[in-house]
Amino acid sequence: MTEQTGHSNRSDRTSLPTRCMVAAAAGALLSLAFPPYRFVFVIPLALAVFIAVLEEASPREGFITGICFGYPWSAITLFWLTRLFGSASISLWAIAACWPALFGAALAWCSSRRARIPAWLAAPALCVALEVLREQVVWPRTSVGGIAYAALGGAPLWPIAAVAGSYGVSFLLVMLATQIARTRFRPRIGIAALASWGAVCLLPRSPMRPEHPVVIRLVQAQSEDDSVHFALSTVPARRRLDAILWSEYSFMSDPRWNPKLWQKLRALAADQHALFVFGARDVPNRSTDAYFNAAFVIGSNGTVLGVHHKNHPVPMFRDGTPGRDARVFPAAFGRVGVAICYDLDSPDVSLRLARNGAQLLLAPSDNPARWGPVQNAQQRQILRMRSAETGLWLAAADTAGSTFACDSHGASVARVVTAGPTMIDVPVAMAHRTTIFVRGGWMFGWLCLVSALVAIAAPGDRKQVA
Repeated sequence: MTEQTGHSNRSDRTSLPTRCMVAAAAGALLSLAFPPYRFVFVIPLALAVFIAVLEEASPREGFITGICFGYPWSAITLFWLTRLFGSASISLWAIAACWPALFGAALAWCSSRRARIPAWLAAPALCVALEVLREQVVWPRTSVGGIAYAALGGAPLWPIAAVAGSYGVSFLLVMLATQIARTRFRPRIGIAALASWGAVCLLPRSPMRPEHPVVIRLVQAQSEDDSVHFALSTVPARRRLDAILWSEYSFMSDPRWNPKLWQKLRALAADQHALFVFGARDVPNRSTDAYFNAAFVIGSNGTVLGVHHKNHPVPMFRDGTPGRDARVFPAAFGRVGVAICYDLDSPDVSLRLARNGAQLLLAPSDNPARWGPVQNAQQRQILRMRSAETGLWLAAADTAGSTFACDSHGASVARVVTAGPTMIDVPVAMAHRTTIFVRGGWMFGWLCLVSALVAIAAPGDRKQVA
């Protein structure tokens, strides 16, 4: 009798090929939530299908199923990697797919034991734990393709981001997906979860308007194009600028080694009576090839206020020696935090700037035109999340298309629509209070990581599943 029951259980279980096919379809569906499609409504649906197909899977089956889910998701979402790495992108997509694979294996492992915590808490905690590892611990430490960033681009989720950051948004999405996946057991809860997400996606969202605006000129131009940079940075005497922001690597050399250029840069800030931030190499010693990818900050009177060194150089590129500090610079209109492009792929730099008293974030960036508009759009999603987490307005000047600004809720307030040289004047606001995320909510992701590790390592009885 026992053997017959066990045989029946085995025959009722979903086969691995079926799991893989369904998971691949779910991964392809999830990719539609990202630019250029932006159908954020599908996020919990795609995740629900993936979680449902993991039911009664072994850890090995969960890992393979996760690969099948993650590869089409990463290949479709990050197709633009071919512009950077060519055929090597095939391997990079596979590496990205390992994270859903680890989620599948870990969830299957926890589900195969007698549950001590409900699935609707276990699944989101495991997801957030892996996101913390991917974004802040394991090289190359990237947020590209994160579900929270896509969701914020289409739904007003900034209150959650302001409390628990991108990890809080991911936790919510996976929790909803888990309830939807269990619809056949608890149909009312699953339908209510799906309806709630649909209602959130339909909520109107409009950018904020600063009450006491600070005007920043964002200059978009190619590196070493000095004449264009200077031409786009001057304004008539009757107009007022509070700050001028140029792109990352405005100069591929250290401008201080060129006295004439250095004096011209300082004079620009003094003549325009504006804070001036631009990217260049900081070369401490000419006798070596070592340098920092730096953002130079010059005060409105021409005084050099300091230099920010990029904390997170771009992996697999020659991008300088990593910096360590997250300095805040004083300006006539308030305290300004500076972060360079990939610094904002992880939440740590913007968090430290906010904790150090920054009231505004300025981000020199370099996203070459050949990377394409989809990469630019996905990069902007990440920067918008950093604004929502810290409650700070953010302005970024790029080399070829990602020049934009967003408010403290992460909503875009202005951006350029060309990859060519241009400029835009953007009114922004200075923050006067910090978010819960800055005051301690940033620990949420790490708490999920610790909880997930404890849940995986803790002893427990195996379920008797044939």
